[in-house]
Amino acid sequence: MNNACYYLTDHLGSTRAVVDDQGTVLETFDYYPFGLLMPKRNTAGAGTLEKFTGKERDDEGGAEPGLIWCAVLRSCFGAVA
Repeated sequence: MNNACYYLTDHLGSTRAVVDDQGTVLETFDYYPFGLLMPKRNTAGAGTLEKFTGKERDDEGGAEPGLIWCAVLRSCFGAVA
């Protein structure tokens, strides 16, 4: 029988932790303000794809949602402060 997993999110909808139906923490995530995962501050194991702002991370292309927006702003305005 598969156990249910629950996503604990912050005010932006970003996944901060994943717990099972017993309350055991399976994964945790910390992000920089622009969406990149902070190194050495995350645990993985449940295969969660929904991360920063609840968007699915593009593992195949390696793109982070926040970094895509930085690229869009840079192309429109020439620089991002």
